[in-house]
Amino acid sequence: MKNVTSSTAMRLATRVTQSEEALSRALNEVVRLFSEATSAQSEFPDAPIHEAFETLKRLHKLSGNLMDARADMLRIHGKLSHLSQVVGITEDPYCPPNSAISNEAATITAIAA
Repeated sequence: MKNVTSSTAMRLATRVTQSEEALSRALNEVVRLFSEATSAQSEFPDAPIHEAFETLKRLHKLSGNLMDARADMLRIHGKLSHLSQVVGITEDPYCPPNSAISNEAATITAIAA
């Protein structure tokens, strides 16, 4: 039974990591798109400003929603890690490592700047 549990834990860990990475990539792309769109405004001064602003506003909202989703994914990761400790699959109390969270926040901040 331990092998089944271990393989289940590995599948979950892989899916969690893949989900976190996908959300991070999506957030990075939306932030880059936002940056490009704001830069493009100066290149097209005849574009209707209210439509351009509405688009930027939606991109901003999307990036916030992706940040919220990424934060939720980190919480889910932490809860699954705790559950794995409870059922005896792991003894590691910090999953994901605190340094990984700090590094990701620094990366997102640098891209947004």
